[in-house]
Order: sequence, then structure tokens, then C-alpha cells
Amino acid sequence: MADSAVQPAQRRPVPGLLVVFSCGKARYHPVVLPRAGTMTVGRSDVGGLDLADEKMSTRHAELSWDGAFHVTDLGSRNGTFLDGVQVDGSVTAGPLAVLRLGQTLALLLADVSLFSTGEVSTEGGVVVGPRMRAVLNEVALARREGSHLLVRGESGAGKELVAKAFHEAAPRPGPLVTFNCANLQPGLAEARLFGTTKGAFTEAKDSAGLFLQADSGVLFLDEIAELDAQVQAKLLRAVETGEVQRVGDSAVKHVKVAVVAASHQSLPERVKAGLFRKDLLFRLNRFEVQVPPLRERREELPWLMQHALAGRAETLHVSLVEAALLRAWPGNVRELISATLAAATRAQADGGVVKASHLAPGAGVADEPDAAAPPIVVTTVVGRTKPDDLTKEEVVAALEASGGNATLAAKKLGLHRTQLSRLRSKFGLTQPDADRDSARCR
Repeated sequence: MADSAVQPAQRRPVPGLLVVFSCGKARYHPVVLPRAGTMTVGRSDVGGLDLADEKMSTRHAELSWDGAFHVTDLGSRNGTFLDGVQVDGSVTAGPLAVLRLGQTLALLLADVSLFSTGEVSTEGGVVVGPRMRAVLNEVALARREGSHLLVRGESGAGKELVAKAFHEAAPRPGPLVTFNCANLQPGLAEARLFGTTKGAFTEAKDSAGLFLQADSGVLFLDEIAELDAQVQAKLLRAVETGEVQRVGDSAVKHVKVAVVAASHQSLPERVKAGLFRKDLLFRLNRFEVQVPPLRERREELPWLMQHALAGRAETLHVSLVEAALLRAWPGNVRELISATLAAATRAQADGGVVKASHLAPGAGVADEPDAAAPPIVVTTVVGRTKPDDLTKEEVVAALEASGGNATLAAKKLGLHRTQLSRLRSKFGLTQPDADRDSARCR
């Protein structure tokens, strides 16, 4: 007999765009596109938003969606750009493309409803977008259940932020003790974790160890995959029973510690390779969260850059933020902040406005761009297939958006690097043209 159960209706995605930067400031404004017809956007009306961007024309561009995005420039004064390439007439692009209108940047999204109820929070100087907020909500649930927590994520993505949220979710948090296991010298891991007694070995002193320091609180062990097998066995005992024994001491002490263990490596793969204990993984993995990399949380990026320059004289130019949105940032938040500060230092002798030209060419660029780059569908320019059809302005824009990186710029233009080199010679472009003037915003 056929299954006659009625399946629940699936929610239809809501195509749109998310405004993330305008007039020199980070923004967060979701805009829904009509399911039929087109939307005309301009200075005073971007889906009902008045962005006061005087570099935008009154009728700047036309947007529509039919399973792909269609963008038409309406003869704007300063041009419409997709993924750093100027629109000549009409273009078709996939979701996650970066749209620039004047001094305003937006992400094209196949489903903007995922962002309609969220925001970017900057409380306490910490930038948290809706995707990271969802992770932190899971973390709070794990803490209320009193379990240990396993955190997976790339280096610099925010694993320590997760550990702090886990700690703060307790009614009485107790101490938070943080340690990176990758910093442990061989043979000292046991002493560092569980403490020592004076004379246990040469130069040994009485020390409590991390577990005793974290009693009634949380112990965050980053890069736990680096611990050797012998220490893993003693860590398992401490996690299972709460019993710890200092090196050189016969007495056993009991502690109540919630462990947050983090690694950028796959612990199941380490188990298969015989490098990590399966029973320890099971004990720690009662609750697991995955920290999304920055390239999957690009709505946070302008806010992170703005926060990096807080209290400084330098200001963000739209070209810098656009270039950053188009890079993979394999080092995640840590790399972005470092690159932004370095760019700001370069900009000090150039008027204090931090532009794409101040961004180091290699900053945010993955070693294997095809594997780690943002999942952007390459914009296709209607009717354009030959390098000779490209204008000087489009080449300049691609170079600016790529921070002068010729390989990335060629990829954006759909060219081989040698083809781009010929075009630069043709147009007399030994370096990218100067960035456009900053916007005058009301």
C-alpha cells in the first residue's frame, strides 16, 4: 500500500540582497526582490532604504531573479560592479556575488529570509553575525545540559569565542582556563595539565595544574589533537571521573570541570590513524559544534574591519571592503584583522583612507584558491567572450578588487594571466589605477 502521509510544505526561498557596507560604514539591511518583475534601485531607494549614497544615481540599476540574478546598469554615473567587474549593459550572476552600487556593497542571496530576523551584534567589542549566533545558541544549550563540548573549526575562525560563550552560559560560571595544546613542549603536557610536586623531577615546583585551576569552571583545550597518547589516557580519566593526580604525588584530588576541546583537524580521522583515543573522543563528543569559517559569514566582514580600526584615524574605503569580500581568508578573523591593520598603516601616508591598493596582494588568498575560495558563482557578462572586448575601466576594477593580485583579477575577468598581462600593457597599467574618491554621504 502506498504511503499516503502528507509531507509538510517546504518553505520557498526568498531571493534578495543583503546590504553590508555603505558610505564608509558597515551596514546590515536585507532587501527582498520581487518574485516576478524587476526592482529599480537608486540613491534614495534600495528596497525602501534611503542609503544617502551620493555616488549612486537616482535610478542606478535594475535587479531581478528567475533562478539566477540579472543586473542591468541604467546608465549610472559611477557604474555598477559585480565581483569587481563593471557591468556593461546586463549581466547574469549566481548567489553570493558581490554587488557594488556607488559606495554601497551588497551580497546577492538566493534566500535572504535567513538574514531577515538576524543582525550583526557588536556587544562587548565582539562581532557576531546570525550564523555565528546560531552556533552560540547551540553552545548555550550544551552548557545547560552540563555536558562537555567538542568544537571543530579552522584556525582563527572563533573557537575561543565559542569557549567563552560556553563558560558564560552557566548560572555560576566559575573560572575559565584556556590553553593551546600545540604550545606544550614534549614531555611537559602531563605536568601542565595535572600539576607537579616539588622534586618530582629536576626543577619541578609545586604547581596546581590546569584542571585544579579550572575546578568548578571550564577548561578550554585548543588543538587537543596535539596531545600524545600517554597524556590522552590520563585526560580520559580526569574527564570520566573528575580525578586528577599531580606528577610526583600519590594523593588523588577530585575536580568538577567542564572541558571544551577544540581542533582544526578531524579527530575521527586521527582516531582512524591511531593518533587519538576513540574512547576519549566519545567522552568529549557528547555535544559538538562546527564554527563556520569567515568565508561563510561574510556579512560579518565589514563589521570586523570597522572594529579593527576603532579609535584610529584611518577610515574604510569601499574598494578595500569589496576586495576583502572577494577573498577566501584561510586564516579567518585573525588574518582579516591583521591584514586590515597592516593596510591602515600603509594608508597613513596616503590620506588615511584605507583602499584596496593598501591591501597586501597575498592577504586573504588561499594557497589552493579553488578549494578554499568563497563559493561565488562567477559572473557572466552577456555577449562578452574575447579579451579585446574588455575596457580599461573593467580591467582596473578587477585589479582593484583583487588588491593588485593579477591571478585573482584574471580569474574574475575569465582570462588567463598572460591575457591580462597583455591588456595591462595595452592600457598602460603597470599598477592598478588610484582608487576612486570616497563618497560624500549626507
